[in-house]
Amino acid sequence: MSDQLALDGFGAAPQPTDGLYFALFPDAETAAAMARLTQTVCAAQGLSGWPVKAARLHLTLHELGEHVGVPEPLVRAALAAAGQVQASGFELSLDRLLSFRGGHGKRTLVLRGAGDDLALHHFHGELGAVMARTPGLSRWAGKPFTPHVTLHYGRQAVDEQAISPMRWTAAEFVLIHSTLDRGGHNILGRWPLVPP
Repeated sequence: MSDQLALDGFGAAPQPTDGLYFALFPDAETAAAMARLTQTVCAAQGLSGWPVKAARLHLTLHELGEHVGVPEPLVRAALAAAGQVQASGFELSLDRLLSFRGGHGKRTLVLRGAGDDLALHHFHGELGAVMARTPGLSRWAGKPFTPHVTLHYGRQAVDEQAISPMRWTAAEFVLIHSTLDRGGHNILGRWPLVPP
């Protein structure tokens, strides 16, 4: 029902309130370093807006859409799929700072890697393959993947630049329920990755 379009004369479609996605969290030390980098860049470039709190910094693997309410069948399918993934942990390295363009003049300040992170892309593909085989999840698998960590939301752009690499070992992946109207993050499931 949440994806049903409103028909003329029947009122506007309700706005999504909840999002779901699979993600990787950096370790606490790396997240703190990312938050410090955000403060430094915002001060140096005079950026206004909303920095992402260190505890919420993450790299999204697969988005499962935005919904009106929590779609319990989709959550059950996602939990079942994630439980089938057997994968090793891997190293990540993000060494580029740049802005992504959003709608209505919005900009997001992000960290990216060089694009040759084969282990990350391999894991993304493994999870996507399991999703594609899981009833109720296949429509969310196979979407374009641009790995990044969002640091800040605002309206000013920052030119792409190299930074000292932010590195961490992905030791687990998680399923996140995001409350869009309140900015909350709830972890619905955690799955460890075999130590590399």
